Parts: sequence; C-alpha cells; structure tokens
Amino acid sequence: MNNQIKVKKKLAKEGLLPLHPLKSTPIISDKKVKFQLAIFIAIFSFALYINSIDSDYVLDDAAVIVQNSVVSKGLKGIPTLLQTENWYGYSEGIRGPMYRPASMVMFAIEWHFFPNNPHVSHFINVLLYSATCFLLFILLCNLFENKNLLLPFVCTLLYATHPIHTEVVDNIKSRDELLCFFFSIIATLFFLKYYSNKITSSLLFACLFYFLSLLSKESGITFLAVIPIIFFFFKEIDLKKIGIIVLSLVMVSSIYLLIRQSIIAAMPVVAQIQLIDNSLLGSENNSVRIATAFYILLQYFKLLIFPHPLSHDYSFAQISLQSLSSPPAIAAFLICIFLAIYAAMEMRKKTIVAFAIIFFFITVAPVSNIFLLIGSTMAERFMYTPSLAFCIVLALILLKVFKRNINHAPATGSNNSFLQMRL
Repeated sequence: MNNQIKVKKKLAKEGLLPLHPLKSTPIISDKKVKFQLAIFIAIFSFALYINSIDSDYVLDDAAVIVQNSVVSKGLKGIPTLLQTENWYGYSEGIRGPMYRPASMVMFAIEWHFFPNNPHVSHFINVLLYSATCFLLFILLCNLFENKNLLLPFVCTLLYATHPIHTEVVDNIKSRDELLCFFFSIIATLFFLKYYSNKITSSLLFACLFYFLSLLSKESGITFLAVIPIIFFFFKEIDLKKIGIIVLSLVMVSSIYLLIRQSIIAAMPVVAQIQLIDNSLLGSENNSVRIATAFYILLQYFKLLIFPHPLSHDYSFAQISLQSLSSPPAIAAFLICIFLAIYAAMEMRKKTIVAFAIIFFFITVAPVSNIFLLIGSTMAERFMYTPSLAFCIVLALILLKVFKRNINHAPATGSNNSFLQMRL
C-alpha cells in the first residue's frame, strides 16, 4: 500500500496525476453542454427581435395577407392556395411565376384564428428565427464535430446577430425565406442521420423537409448541391449512401418542379419582370447586365462586412448600371475569381473556408441576376442563407485572432460547464 502511495506521489510531481483529485465533481457531457448552448442561442436570438412583435403589417404584407382574398378566407382558402401562385388572391388577372404555398398556408391559418392581427404573425417570425438559430448550431456541431465547440457557437452567434437579417425577421412576407432555410436545415440533419444509421425513416423525413423547403421558396433547390457537398467535406465517403441521398434529392426536386410548372402554366396571365423592380432590365446588352450583377455582388460583400446603411428597397434608381470596364465591377469579378481559385485549391484538403466559399456561391447563384433575371435588383433578404458562409469565415478569423485552437480531440468525461469550455 505504501509503495502505491509513493508511486502516485511521484506521478503527481511529474504532472501525470493531479495532486489533489477533485471529489464529487459533476461530469457534464459534451451533449449536455451543446444543448445548453443551443438553448442560450435560441433565447438570445429571440430576444434580439422581440421588439418587432409590436409592429404592424407593412409593404408586401398587403399582397400576401391583408388584401389577399384567398388568405382572408382562412382555412377554406388553403385548397386554392395549394393550386395557385402567390399573387393569385391579390390582383386578379396578374400572375407571377412564384409558387410558395408553405408560407401562404401559414398566413391563412393565422388569419383564420387571429384575423387582422400582425402581432401573432410577427411573433411566429421571431420564433422561427430563434428555432432556426437553435437548429443551425446543432447542424454546425455535427459538421465541425472534431473542432472546438467555440467554432459553431461563435459562428451561430454571428449569424443570429447579423443586421442583414433584419428585413427577413421583421417583414412578415419574408416568412418564405425563414421557412425555406428552416426546413433546409432540418432536411440536412435528417440526411446526416440517415448517413450514420441508414434507417429508412430518416431518409423519408429528410425528403419530406426538403420538399417543404422547396414549397417555401424556389431557392431551396440550392440544397440539391449543398447537401452532397456537406458529405464531401465533413463525412467519410460512402458512395452507396451518397448515391441514395443524391437520387432522393433529384427525385424530390423533379416532383416539385413538375408541380410548380403545372400550376404556373395553368395561370391565365404571367406578369413580366418590371424595370421598376429590377434595374438590370434597362441594360443595353448582356455585358452591362453581367457587369452590374457583379457590382451588386460587391454591394453584398460590403453589407456583410459593414452592414450600414441598410434598406428595404434597392429597386428603381437605387443601383446604377455598370460597364465591364467600371472599377467596382472589375473588383467584384476579381474577388469572385480569387475566391473560386482558392476554394478549388483547398478542396483536396477539405478545409472549412473552402466549404464556406462554395456554399456562398451555390446559395447566392439563384438571386445574383448573373444566370437569369429575377424580380428584384437586389435585396438584403437574399443574403439570409448565403450569409452563413461569411459567419463561418469570420468565426474562424476571430478564433485565430484570440488564439483559440479550433482543433481538439473528443472530450472524455471532464468537468465542462456552460461558461468554461476547455475543448
């Protein structure tokens, strides 16, 4: 016994054993710490926008709620909402190529039980934002499972607090953006679950929520590319499982596109994009349109880095047309080329920065006006999903500046706490 004590004392002096072992120290698992942080993020993000609950209906809320004859029917209007495009109940004879029934059905339900009550709708927006931030943290913890827990935590906090999201949360009409990203995150989590357990129900739920994201907004289809890229960067490659997931994504996307096309085609008149909404329609040629589109990307970069001043309207006479020789357009083009080359070079290493760059380009593509003209010149709501890429990179930079090592081995029963994480 004495020999054992001597050996322990010797090991303690050499730093291999603690001199005074802690007694009755509660062991908090990583899982519990993550849940605590997720709850904190949810409460924090809700508190950020709680003042918006007292707001009224504004701007496009009239088109989708207040003056929408179908939504005002409440539950009785739901069948019509599922079979028509977004503007059907607002302006007879004018139709737009938008099929987003998820948010419209929610508005009808809210109007049925709480007619002409914007505060309930604002509350739901804030609640959805809070839930999105909660799930985003859970998702990032999954993707960065071998990294310091500070990385997903700081990244999610940056996302939750970024002012560029104000338009989406404060504007009831932007429920489509909120739902699209919310359902996309849930779908991704279920695909990840299927990848680890190969349970069919996980795959079915993943497909269901991906379909709901598409029914929320067309930009949800970007996750057809985002989800496979997530597996490439963060998981061990299993071609069979990835093949099943990609096939499922393609099948769901195809079903959605067929439904959307049949409904849009059935509308008597489809409204054309107006110059007052998208200044790029005034472009003399494609080179001017492309140059201006890259200039707009530069504005997005600027707002992500320094979000001031913010505006709800970037339509008529807000964005000047650019030529291929204009310095801002050239700068934007060079930045995009540099980022693309850097991401391509880092893909083999599967770095987080490379993933963030690719994620940004994929999610910004449908709203960039580079590949096709959309109904708006520019909008801060278009950065709701792409801004995650910026937050990931900024989190990495901040942790490096404050000399926090983002790499760590999985913890094994340590006295972690909510405020003291040594991971």
